[in-house]
Amino acid sequence: MAVTGECGMNRQDFTLILANQIAYADGLLASSNMALRLTWCERSAYDQLQVFNAGRSKCDGKHKISAHQNGKAVDLILIGHRNGQSLDQLDPRSVCPDLWAKIRQHWIDLGGEPMISWDPNHFEVA
Repeated sequence: MAVTGECGMNRQDFTLILANQIAYADGLLASSNMALRLTWCERSAYDQLQVFNAGRSKCDGKHKISAHQNGKAVDLILIGHRNGQSLDQLDPRSVCPDLWAKIRQHWIDLGGEPMISWDPNHFEVA
């Protein structure tokens, strides 16, 4: 599918593997009434600084640039019904660790980077 090289992955390839990843994940998660949904794409330096100041990133957007700022990362969250209530964000590491491992491996197989241990919802390419 996507080919990476010295210059990394282009936007079209990234878009294609992202669409493939969401479709794959939704197929795995459908029988569990869960789905993967996009929450963050490309960020401005200002937005990145706000995420950093809130303690949700190690990149401040100026001295340390996030892959989100270069259009090479997205955040995908797991959503589902918690205790039969309305939709909510779920922690995939506790709700479905085996499925989440398959989803993360699929991302790597498509050319993506491995998961950041403290940010399981971050999907990045080189």
